[in-house]
Amino acid sequence: APDILCVGKALTGGYVTMGATLATEKVASHVCAAPPGSQDDALPLMHGPTFMGNPLACAVALASVSKLLKGGWWRRRVRAIEGQLC
Repeated sequence: APDILCVGKALTGGYVTMGATLATEKVASHVCAAPPGSQDDALPLMHGPTFMGNPLACAVALASVSKLLKGGWWRRRVRAIEGQLC
């Protein structure tokens, strides 16, 4: 599995702009750690503030991911495509 994975259009099915950076616990704990000597708490990785926290995009992403997790249709389709490529 990768240590860092950047995802975008797949989160919302391409309907609205949304992206995310996924990371292992080890990577995330270092990236989000407060700078050495800082009195601040740990900080999140703030990247792409133009698109962050858009309520519509978040709702669409939630619906899209929920639909993917519920149905197995896409797994069957991926296997069919894999069979054609082999």
